Amino acid sequence: MDSRVARWCRALWVGRAPAVVGGPHRLGGPHRLGGLHRLAGIAIVLFAGCSSRDHLNPFDPENPLTRGEPSLVTAAAGDGLVDLAWTLPEFDDLAAVRLLRTDEGDTNLVLPVDVLFAGGEWRDSTVTNDRTYSYVLEFDFQGEAVSRRSAGAPATPGRAVIWLLDQSGGGPLRISPDGRAVADRPGQGRPTDMSLNPITGAVVSVDFINRRVERFDRMGGAGAVLELGSNPISVAIAEPSDSVWVGTANPSEIRLWDPDLTVTTNVDTGFGDPEDLAFDPARGALWIADSRGGRLFHRRASGEVTVIGGFILPISVAIDRATGDAFLIDRARRSLFRVDALADTVIWTRAGFGGLYQALADPIRGGVWVSDNLAGTITRVDGTGAVVRLISGWAAPTGLALDPGSGDLWVTDASLGQLIRIRESGQVLQRLRGFSGPFAVAVTTPATDSSVRTHGNP
Repeated sequence: MDSRVARWCRALWVGRAPAVVGGPHRLGGPHRLGGLHRLAGIAIVLFAGCSSRDHLNPFDPENPLTRGEPSLVTAAAGDGLVDLAWTLPEFDDLAAVRLLRTDEGDTNLVLPVDVLFAGGEWRDSTVTNDRTYSYVLEFDFQGEAVSRRSAGAPATPGRAVIWLLDQSGGGPLRISPDGRAVADRPGQGRPTDMSLNPITGAVVSVDFINRRVERFDRMGGAGAVLELGSNPISVAIAEPSDSVWVGTANPSEIRLWDPDLTVTTNVDTGFGDPEDLAFDPARGALWIADSRGGRLFHRRASGEVTVIGGFILPISVAIDRATGDAFLIDRARRSLFRVDALADTVIWTRAGFGGLYQALADPIRGGVWVSDNLAGTITRVDGTGAVVRLISGWAAPTGLALDPGSGDLWVTDASLGQLIRIRESGQVLQRLRGFSGPFAVAVTTPATDSSVRTHGNP
């Protein structure tokens, strides 16, 4: 079965048929702020004044939907900023309304914005990174001595960069650094794979159906766009050069593009369906998982290619940066393999999984994490092949990413439509809901050196 069709079927098994199919790190294909200004919808029934004790009044503590604090404000954190948006119900006795900000241990600060005439959105650039703030609307009503407040909208600005791919499409989604909001949806089409530059926070995405490669800087700014005559399946940034490897079908080949996506410096053919690419920056090597031919290719910096066979449906490969070894998952064999980078032989095999989806190397603890969207588990396997952590109870875990600072794990659950942050122990720290079928996530904290920039973008 063609890998693209197979991925579609695997998506159906978890109840989420993606719009695009292909490569690892995604349900719809291979792997995966700028103004937020998109309000999470809230249904508020118009009412005749705040003094009404009708339970449809959103400020009524007995209102079953709001409990007296309607969610009127959304906040999307950024690097040294918070983008705010709000919606106002219609009142017939409103006297005044203010936007307030509180932070840890501080009293309320009235922000210098005219809520009624600001167009429903405003950027707060008077914040400090890694500090948590809460934003509320405060209302004064005629004839009432007590002000009423909306529910607080928390935000923690910071430098972290989080990208997510969702089967809803619309380009890669840029998530706020605190993981609480979708900050931006740049790009076009329905990306099926992406690769993140960990130094700059820039991302390159590929779109199998629309035959497109796009680059975005860490703030979501659009960079180069490449239209192809073939179908791109997978992508890997060749650190530190910022050049980009792209694997395609029809025809089957891998190409190394310059950072501007205008010049091809290497072209290799005969890779079947290059379902996943993983680049080893320390050795300049590229690993290619061929889901059609059941093979793993090891392309060294010299251009020499070694083929390792014996697999059935390899769909995700990750690199142990300490040794250069590859971790490979074979969905059909329900197994995880470690492949020696020097001898190009299988060191060990860990079998017994349900439906493996992604492999993610863990440079902090060593070993590798794997998601299993059929068994509903996330497993950490050490360098010897022993299981050291099994986290069960998931609906359909797909994409995985490691926070380089805290070591926390970010997980997309395609069935729940959520991005979830957990500790290594499995403790859930937070959830971001509202996705159609998220299948890939990537996380980094870019360098603070202002001389380090995404190619062609700030």
